[in-house]
Amino acid sequence: MTEVAITVAPLAQAYYDNVDQFPTPERLAQEVVECRRAGASVVHLHVIDERGNATVDTSNFQKTVRLIRAECDIIVQGSTGGVSNLTRDERSVSVEVPQVEMGSLNMGSCNVGEQAYINTPADVEYWAQKMLANNVLAEMTFFEPGMTLMMDRLLEKSLIKRPLVVNLALGFPGTLPATVDNIVFMARRLPADAVWMLTPHHARDFSLHAVSVALGGNVRVGFEDSMYLTPDKKASNNVELVAAARELIERLGRRVATPAETRRMYGIASPQGT
Repeated sequence: MTEVAITVAPLAQAYYDNVDQFPTPERLAQEVVECRRAGASVVHLHVIDERGNATVDTSNFQKTVRLIRAECDIIVQGSTGGVSNLTRDERSVSVEVPQVEMGSLNMGSCNVGEQAYINTPADVEYWAQKMLANNVLAEMTFFEPGMTLMMDRLLEKSLIKRPLVVNLALGFPGTLPATVDNIVFMARRLPADAVWMLTPHHARDFSLHAVSVALGGNVRVGFEDSMYLTPDKKASNNVELVAAARELIERLGRRVATPAETRRMYGIASPQGT
């Protein structure tokens, strides 16, 4: 494929100095629309309250999605992730929201920093089934090599469909480091027809994104992952990160995928709720 999809993950509470700086649904939606104009075709969003904390109240989330959808055709992905005390049902409320077309499906448990990030096999199957029931595409997220075995299990139980969409989330503290060797290793463990992307946690530049593009993968950027444009320069907003990703992709002789092209690539029929 000549097209490369850019996913933007715009939110991370740690990057805001105080609660007053945390974006309102209006501010967040406007930045997402600007990211779409810069080249993003997917936005990854969490269900959070006005202080940026995980919640089961989807009011802010739904308002943000409505505002985004009123202005652009970017694909909305709801998160089921994040270390929290929420139950598996509470963690997956985003996939029940109209106009959410994708959901992140964490494929197993691992250590993240000093905490255990628990995603049991039963939890993964539950979320996969819930996404199927809501016509939401599962983006399978792998933090460790052994998690690929869960993909086989879900296929055997018909809980996921092809094309398989995968996120290689590497470099989180306590998980498989984000290195060139590990990216190649993980990419080679995927089925030949899988559509995949790379999320290099806290990357200090775009060199690993270049590896992903060279290997046929897609890219994810955003404040949730890293603010860095170069080792000595941080982005002031998510739009700058998307624009840098686009420039890299085009310099490598590829073309940035539109939301419509990304929907075809991922097997998504059409925007929901439009």
